[in-house]
Amino acid sequence: MNLVYSPRSLEHLVAENYPAACLDRPARLEKVKQLPFFQEGLERLNESLSDERVIPALNGEQHLGLVHTPSYITQIKRVCEELRDGEIISLHENRDTWFSRNSYQAACYAVGGAVQAASLAKWGKNAFSLARPPGHHAHPDKEGGFCLFNNVAIAAEYLRRQGEKVFILDIDLHLGDGTLKYAGGKESLYYFSINLEHSWPHGEPEQQPNTKNMQSNVQNIFLPSGTDDRRYTEVLQDCLRPTLAAFHPSIIAVSAGFDTHHLDAEAFTEELEGGFRLTSNSYCELKKILDDSRIPYFCVLEGGYHPQSVLEGVRSFLES
Repeated sequence: MNLVYSPRSLEHLVAENYPAACLDRPARLEKVKQLPFFQEGLERLNESLSDERVIPALNGEQHLGLVHTPSYITQIKRVCEELRDGEIISLHENRDTWFSRNSYQAACYAVGGAVQAASLAKWGKNAFSLARPPGHHAHPDKEGGFCLFNNVAIAAEYLRRQGEKVFILDIDLHLGDGTLKYAGGKESLYYFSINLEHSWPHGEPEQQPNTKNMQSNVQNIFLPSGTDDRRYTEVLQDCLRPTLAAFHPSIIAVSAGFDTHHLDAEAFTEELEGGFRLTSNSYCELKKILDDSRIPYFCVLEGGYHPQSVLEGVRSFLES
């Protein structure tokens, strides 16, 4: 599996001091960056050499309009350009999404990485885009939940306009409300998510856990805090496998959030409003299901805030 990455992801700065601390800090990627093949790949890229596994992300600014409104894109770009070096702000009182001078560019490269991963998968090369800021809470005209632009939604729309039938699988702890808004009712698209019940963003469709939304191309499954590997893998087998088989997509896009890992629950229970108790076993089981489907797929990083959670999640896809 190829890994798509840009150092610009580290240039998106957020508040790191309480009471306004943001969990999406650059340091959450630090352990993944220590993987030997990743370090070797970055060294080759720094020497302007190509690498078989690590691929530099490109600027995806040209793709923003596939999902986001022109006025919103202009607003975010202007906000960032007007900031001084080192200045960090939030546009809203809830302070869940932060901006620094380089945040717009970092977000454009996150989008570009997602589109590149999608293109690689389209040609039969599964890929993982290691990017921040994440994206699945971003709506067409507003940011939220650490997300500026909806990386997976943009990549899915890019593929859909090329005639692909896309299945979006969201495994982040929290419902991707931005992706749900994008996906609902669209042809050749299915949105399937497994999330924590009764939690932010408080968008459980019809407030009916474990049932289908009225929109025929959306299925959101909500599980209780404390869900472990056994229960989670049961859902993968009993719900995901048959849904994939019934929809029969040409490509799968994974919103890969690893805030479901037990280390995130232990470290950030209050911030996450609970959590699952998963280990890498659940992620490896998911990868097996995807591999067994023989459908090309790509992953885009969403949540996962303990560096070890991110490492174990990413490594499950890259090495299992």
